[in-house]
Amino acid sequence: MLPALAAAAVFLVPAALTFLSPPKSAAADMKLGNPFDLVPALIFALLLASVSLVAAWVNSRFGAAGLYPFAAVTGLVDVDAVSVSTARLASKSIEIATAATAILVALASNGIARACYAGFIERGPLALRLAIVTLAALGAGSLGLVVSNVGSA
Repeated sequence: MLPALAAAAVFLVPAALTFLSPPKSAAADMKLGNPFDLVPALIFALLLASVSLVAAWVNSRFGAAGLYPFAAVTGLVDVDAVSVSTARLASKSIEIATAATAILVALASNGIARACYAGFIERGPLALRLAIVTLAALGAGSLGLVVSNVGSA
């Protein structure tokens, strides 16, 4: 729990500063889609079902240790599906600590992927800020993991 809280706190500070600062320009060109559109919901359901099946297979074939690389690869694309499927496994066949660690691995992988995507797409101040905050959050989460493991030893 401590690693997730530490990483979230690092992400929360710049988010709060951005939220509290006055807007620089209005995004008048932004078009929002229908939040009740059926196609994205079906795509997510298919993704969730696929990830759940593969996670169960990885767990049965390789045990809990196989979930970490699986979570890292899946986290490159989506965190929600691997989080839900791993939480389901925690209620049945793996320890909660293993599930929590796998979810943190997916979150770290996703954070790194987002920073890379921003670097490839924007290459400006946004990409740099996102990379700095992501690395700081990974550092804080890693430190939290070390502290929590030392405290439980």
